[in-house]
Amino acid sequence: EVLSATEIVALVDRGEIVPFKADAEQGRGVITMFAQLGGVTVGILGARTQSGFGTETAVFKATQLIKAAEMTRSPIVKILGKSFVDPYRDGSADAVRVWNDYESQMQNSAVPHVALALDPEGIHAPHAYRDTDIKVYVNN
Repeated sequence: EVLSATEIVALVDRGEIVPFKADAEQGRGVITMFAQLGGVTVGILGARTQSGFGTETAVFKATQLIKAAEMTRSPIVKILGKSFVDPYRDGSADAVRVWNDYESQMQNSAVPHVALALDPEGIHAPHAYRDTDIKVYVNN
């Protein structure tokens, strides 16, 4: 459910990652990075902490990764757990605007999207899979 860069490093080609906006202090609950899987550069997006998408900054950071992946034509790998499935919505106008921008960017993205569900609850959250080309449940 909670993901670390160390776990991702163990899975990607040559153990090399390129963090994306790692200095975004309020967005640290979300992992955003680029790496290669099978020789293909991909954007990786997932919840690092239980709060995951718990701030507007985290949602904005995720949206920026999607835009960068789109510009580089890199597929997006979304790692879904409980934290990713329960998005931030405090009801404020800014929070709704930021979340709507994220969803719009995902919907309008032309690059392939792969979703890896690490939590059984992730399987039963259809909104998390919207605009996803491949869905995989990882039972560890």
